[in-house]
Amino acid sequence: MHIPLSRPFCTTTTTTAVVVVVVVRLLLRSDGLVDVTRGFGKVDETHACDEAGVTFVAINRQHAAEGDENDDGSNCSNYLIRSDGSVLRLAFGKKQSMPAPDGAQYIAACAMQTASYLLRDDGAVDRTKGHAKICHTMMPPVGLRYVSVSAGRHATYLLRSDGRVDRTTGHGKVDSTLEVPSQTTIAKEHDDCVKC
Repeated sequence: MHIPLSRPFCTTTTTTAVVVVVVVRLLLRSDGLVDVTRGFGKVDETHACDEAGVTFVAINRQHAAEGDENDDGSNCSNYLIRSDGSVLRLAFGKKQSMPAPDGAQYIAACAMQTASYLLRDDGAVDRTKGHAKICHTMMPPVGLRYVSVSAGRHATYLLRSDGRVDRTTGHGKVDSTLEVPSQTTIAKEHDDCVKC
């Protein structure tokens, strides 16, 4: 349900998360609603889930790249995670529902211009290039889970449960894995450092 409003910020609830995009800001409220502001210190609209008892629990992290004369650098879509594990996609004034695959729930999202990523509670990551359609599912190595994802213009990074970071430059496939150097390796590389 979309509630058009033009009022000062609500003071009876608290804001629990904020996403700033070039033209709009999304404010996740403690009561499970999402306020949208376009500036000037007022809420322009409020989004609520259509189903009774279902609320918004998270909003996507946002990547805004450097723009040019034809592009402000922000993405066009935002993803609101619902308490039932599905996602509401907001894009170009439209709302599109994105149910999670059977047996899974979406728990986080990261949005950017060319692709967005939805983290699932089973440790997989779904990649979308728009229109509320999943184009790839990225599976972590056997026995591991993805626990966080951060999308960028040229590469996206997926944090694994073993502390390593998978890097993808597109098409839903991992191009490389970044490993945290051991303390021994760090010490050898920095012999001239003062040891405590």
